[in-house]
Amino acid sequence: MRSLPQQGAALPGPTSSEQSEDSLQRFSMLASQVEAIHRDLHYRAGWLSADDKKTVADAERLLKIGFHTVIEVGRAAIRKATAIEINQHLAVLVGCMAGQKLDMRLYSAALVEDVGALQPSIGAVESACRHLRRTCTFVPTIAECLQAIRDRQKAFDGFSAKAATFAKNVETLPLRIAEAKASASEAGAA
Repeated sequence: MRSLPQQGAALPGPTSSEQSEDSLQRFSMLASQVEAIHRDLHYRAGWLSADDKKTVADAERLLKIGFHTVIEVGRAAIRKATAIEINQHLAVLVGCMAGQKLDMRLYSAALVEDVGALQPSIGAVESACRHLRRTCTFVPTIAECLQAIRDRQKAFDGFSAKAATFAKNVETLPLRIAEAKASASEAGAA
C-alpha cells in the first residue's frame, strides 16, 4: 500500500500490481492469438493475414527479449497469498468502507476466514480488492468479495497453461506454416 502523497508531489501512477496485471492480460491475449493461428494454419493453407504476421512478430520478439520477465511477473502473481497479505488487503478494503452501520470487526473476521479458505493467489486478492474499492459505493457482502476474488483467480490460473504452451507454439510456427503450405500445394496439384 502507498502512503498519501505530500503537497506538491506528482500524482501516483499505476501500482506495480496494476502494471503486472496489465502485462499478464496483454501476454494472455497474445498467447491466445498465437494459439489460434497455430491451430488454424491447416485450414488457412499456411496463409497469414497482416494482423497474423504482426501477432507472430510480436510473439517472436517477446520470446527473444522479454518472456523471462513475463514468467517472473506471472509466478509472483499466481503464488498463494499468505494470511498476512490477505489480512492487509482486506483491512484496506474494509477501512475504505468507513461509516457503514455494521459490526466491522465481525465482518472483517468472517471475510478474512472465508477468503483464506479459498487459498487465492496474491494477484487475485490484490486485483479483487482494488476492483471492489473502486467500484462499490457500499460495503460489499462477503459473497460479493468471494466472487470478485474467484473471477480474478480464473485469469491468473489461465496464465500457467498459456505460458507452458506459448514458447512451443511460437517456436514451431515457421515449421507449421511450411507444412500447411506444402499440404495445400499437394492438394492443389492433385
